[in-house]
Amino acid sequence: MNIKDIKDIKDNLVTSSSNGFASFFKNMLMILLIVLIMFICSNPNIILHPESFFKDINGNIFYTAGILFILICATYQLGININNETSIRRKRQVINEIKTAEQDLKNAAKKEHEELVRKRIKNSPIIRNELKDLLIKLGATRATVCEMHNGTNNLAGIPFLYMDMTYEEKSPEAEYITDEYHNFNIGKYPFMTNHFDSKSWIGSIQEVEKEDEHLAAKLKLGDSKYGAWVVLRGMKSVIGLLCVTFNDENEHPDKATIMSSLISSSQLISALLDKNY
Repeated sequence: MNIKDIKDIKDNLVTSSSNGFASFFKNMLMILLIVLIMFICSNPNIILHPESFFKDINGNIFYTAGILFILICATYQLGININNETSIRRKRQVINEIKTAEQDLKNAAKKEHEELVRKRIKNSPIIRNELKDLLIKLGATRATVCEMHNGTNNLAGIPFLYMDMTYEEKSPEAEYITDEYHNFNIGKYPFMTNHFDSKSWIGSIQEVEKEDEHLAAKLKLGDSKYGAWVVLRGMKSVIGLLCVTFNDENEHPDKATIMSSLISSSQLISALLDKNY
């Protein structure tokens, strides 16, 4: 059940209350009409000989008509009271159903969040171990995972794309650079947007510098000379990047070996970071 379903419940019940009063009023008019027809049928002279009828009528007829009128009014008033009480009960029902539905939505969202937190805690050691294996297998300086997120939007509603380096495994001689890639705005770096659709990239820092001096300068802070990345994709959307870097441009495996290892690791890591798996 979502917010639209809650609004539908409210609209249906309120409409039902309004229709209930209209239906009751129409029924009362029908009853009054039936009584009038019965009265005329039992006294045809009111149509055939109205002068004679009104001349011959006595106090008993007026008394009977008066009693009948009072009964009709009392019944009508009783119906209004019953209808009002029904309307109040229905409004209370609407409020209770909305509160219950809203609470159910909150509980479901809280439960889903807790399950995803447990999944993150459970899967994080597996991801780190996979990065360590990748680091050793390729002899890389670093193996990292950068996850994409939408920090905020512009005034027209288009999201800014950010990345956070959420996992980093490094060789003993290297320094940690995780904090340098917090809220990493992809839009500031042309190289990232130029190559993102290609799903992977491999090359030297000089090649990056030709397209994007800003990104090259940032990569040099981590003493990166050569690197590669592949896009991590979930079942419904892009998750981020799996990257490896080397501090020596000439000492690293061939491109095919690096990309094969990255693609293999990315399949596992993508599944571990996707809530739909």
